[in-house]
Amino acid sequence: MTVSNLPKMCMRAGMILGIFAVLLPVLPILNRNFGTEFVVEGAPIAMIFTTLYVFLAAACLLFSAVLIGASLIMRHAESLVSRDNSIR
Repeated sequence: MTVSNLPKMCMRAGMILGIFAVLLPVLPILNRNFGTEFVVEGAPIAMIFTTLYVFLAAACLLFSAVLIGASLIMRHAESLVSRDNSIR
């Protein structure tokens, strides 16, 4: 991994994580098998799994936005440095 590949890798990782975060609630295969869609007092494990499932989707979406933002900031900083070097 070189410094010039870092913005591209951050952008790819952010996009992949964002797609995963969007598909996680849309395809609730795991939640249907192990979780519950309703509040059930007799199934605490299913409620914990469902809560973690929702938090995972939210965390992936936020982390994806952070990675994409960091990639854009790095690309902008590289363009400023290259523009300053071309002026000199």
